Amino acid sequence: MAGSADEEDIRRVITSYATAIDGRDWVKLGQCFTEDVTADYGPIGLWNSRDELVGYMASAHDDFGQTMHSLSNFDINVTGDDAVARTYFNALLPFRDRRPPIRVSGFYDDRLRRAGGAWRIAARTVVTAYVENMPTCPA
Repeated sequence: MAGSADEEDIRRVITSYATAIDGRDWVKLGQCFTEDVTADYGPIGLWNSRDELVGYMASAHDDFGQTMHSLSNFDINVTGDDAVARTYFNALLPFRDRRPPIRVSGFYDDRLRRAGGAWRIAARTVVTAYVENMPTCPA
């Protein structure tokens, strides 16, 4: 039954990511990742440490009201102290100034590592399937 317990712990870490962002709990968000995480969010950015990623997320969410990250379809495979997971996500990001909200759907492709008895995301690639109302960035 260790596999089931590991899978539940991994689901909990991935879910904590979503609830931490929506709750603006940047300490909790940092606890989801290894210190040396690599995070590829496609056109949004690439980060090579927990501090860089959490710092970006905190500042990037300043313009948003209450965000809502929903997760489903957790596909988790554990091998010893390593795991891979694909999780579907839908994110609603409403602007404080009432502009139309950004809506994003896709997958989180994660590589996780257990260290000190706790699972953490060691690498994340965001695969975007749908985006609505994403502002364009000047070149």
